[in-house]
This record gives sequence, structure tokens and C-alpha cells, in this order.
Amino acid sequence: MVTHKIASFSGKKVLTRTLLGGIVLLGSFSPAATLSLDQTAYVQAATIEDIPYKTLFNGKEVHLGVNVQKTSKGFMIPLRGVFERLGGKISTASGTKVMVKSGSKVLTVTRGSTTANINGQTFTLAEPVATINGNTMVSVEAVTKLFPNLKVTSSSATKKINFTYGAGSEAVLKNGMPARPAKKPGPYSWSIDMYYGSHTYASTNQAEYDAVMNEVEKTLASVDFTKLNTADLYLKGVESYLNGARYVGDPAYANREERYIGMAELSLKSLVNSGVSKEEIIKLVNLSIAVSTRIGDSSTAVDNRINSAYHVLITKQYDCDSYAQALSAFYDRMGYSTAIHATTNHASGLVKINGKWYNVDGGTFQETTVTDATFVKDPSMFLVKPTY
Repeated sequence: MVTHKIASFSGKKVLTRTLLGGIVLLGSFSPAATLSLDQTAYVQAATIEDIPYKTLFNGKEVHLGVNVQKTSKGFMIPLRGVFERLGGKISTASGTKVMVKSGSKVLTVTRGSTTANINGQTFTLAEPVATINGNTMVSVEAVTKLFPNLKVTSSSATKKINFTYGAGSEAVLKNGMPARPAKKPGPYSWSIDMYYGSHTYASTNQAEYDAVMNEVEKTLASVDFTKLNTADLYLKGVESYLNGARYVGDPAYANREERYIGMAELSLKSLVNSGVSKEEIIKLVNLSIAVSTRIGDSSTAVDNRINSAYHVLITKQYDCDSYAQALSAFYDRMGYSTAIHATTNHASGLVKINGKWYNVDGGTFQETTVTDATFVKDPSMFLVKPTY
């Protein structure tokens, strides 16, 4: 049994936090509160200031979904919230290992461990890798090792921590949008230079491709991917659903609030059941709405020649092919791997989320039977292969 106590150090209220097997137990406990745990493999105590630190990127405050935590040895930062803003690509290697890729460098951390490695080179962390409300937390030195040009400063007076790029570094994009990578040249002199995999979004030339990506950038730049606008009734229903509210029955006959909870469940149930984090789902919902809003002003044109993201975003001509290509461009930009499934009369956009492939047509997220092996086994099923 592990006991958590509120104690006073130098007149400052702190919370004793216990790291156990990589799990962080954190909350507002009464002095007599206790919590019984079955796991006893790894125990290390640390103290966290009972005041959250605000997080800034290049001087602008952002919301990470979980606060940066000040410990007795430094700072613990949410891995996904910080690394994705710096352009890192995150994947889970196993139940306990998490990897972050930046260019040719791969950072690997293991929950519960005080060591990490980059391309096999091991270094020590001030605190064990842990989790808070499903968010992997790492010591701040993990991010400075992977991004050596990053400068991290903090102020105990203002309770702020600031992540700053030096001159000439790629800008950190705000509100949960990862930094865009550099373009990669195509294989031939006449090929299109691309940002993501081999995806051209059916552009016929570089000018069309650049116009598409500029439109994607402009559309997403004004979106806050870190929170829901609960003034919108549907998004209020999404928040209630993600917080555990459920409606059993036909949404058409529910009251207004229940109806929107039911609608959220229809769209997001597959993600929730697969264990996708609340923070990730909020990002996906905001992305889906931004895409639907942007594409919604295009006119339908059932025409085989209307087949590119350029058509739907620039010339405003809509067909399932052009819609799927635009979906691919938007979700690629947000760091996901995308593909397009095609039949004789329809094309559907697919997005890989936490290792599973989902159909994202119509703003819903429906898990499919497609796996990574399917692309190798049945390549003819796909108009566009995965980004990664």
C-alpha cells in the first residue's frame, strides 16, 4: 500500500507523487487518503509543486491537454503535446515503449524507466517516464536531446515554461499543429516535390500541389486542436461523451443534449473503444470539422476527370476521388498516415490512428478490416498507398 500525503515544504504546498511501474498517481488527496496498488516492481518518490506551469512555444501560450509538471529534479512534460508541436512523429512500439521520430533520429522511451535512447545511444532521465490521465510524461531533457536547437526556459515567479527555437529553425506551429517537414524532391527532374511520403493528391504539376498545400495550411492555421468549442451543441455532446456520458436508445427521440451525445457516440465509438486518448480524439474532431467546412462549399460533379485535391479545394469541384485526395492532404498535414481505398465506383479516405486504419468519410471514424499487411497482399484495392 502506498500513502499519498499533502505536506508543506518551505511554506509551499506540494504533493508527494509516487511512480510505480511507470504509472503516475496524481490528485488532490486528503492527508489521510490512501491508495492500494497491486504492482510493486518499481517505486520511486518525487515531489511536484501543487501549481501547474503554463506552457509557451516561442512566447505564445498553448494548451497541451495535461499540464507540464514541476518536480524536485526539473520538469515532466507531456510527450505527445510537446513533441508533435516540434514536428516529431509518435508511435507506440509496445505496451510500454514509445518512439518519437524526427528526421533520421528516433527517440525511444520506456514507461517506468530512467533511461532513454536516440538511435541506440542511451542517456539518463531525471525522472522515470510515466503517465498522467493516459498521457506519457517525460523529463524535459528528452526533448532537448532530440531537438538540440531548442531552448527551454522557465520562471518560478510566473509559473511558465517556454520552448524556443533559435534563428533559422523551422517555426513551431501553434494550437496543436505539428511543424511541417521540408519538401522532398521527386525521383525525376519533372517530378513533384512533396512533403508527405509519395502523396501528390493527384496534382498534375508543382503549381497545383503547392496551391493545395497552401490552402490546407491556411485552413488549419486558425484551428485550435487542443480543445472543443462547447458553445456548439454537437461539440458539447462530444465533450460529454468523452467524459463518460452515454445515451442508450435512438438519438432521434432523445432530448437535445442526449441527442448530441448519441451523435458523438456514433462518430467516435470506434476510437474510444480502441483506447485512443481524449486529447487525440479532440484533435481529430476539430480536424474533421475543419475539413468538412472547407470542402462543403464545393459543387458536386460526378465526373471521372474531377479526381484531385486541387479540384475540390481550388476549382471547387467535388467528386469522391477529389474528396478522398483532399482528406489525405489534410490528415497528412496533421501527421497521420493516410491512404485511399477504391472500388469500381467509389473512393474512400483511410487514416491510421494508433495503429489501426479508419474510414473517415463524412466526419465519422469507423474502424476497418484493413491492416498494414492488406496493402501488400491486395495492392489493387488502393488508389493511394499509405504515407508511411
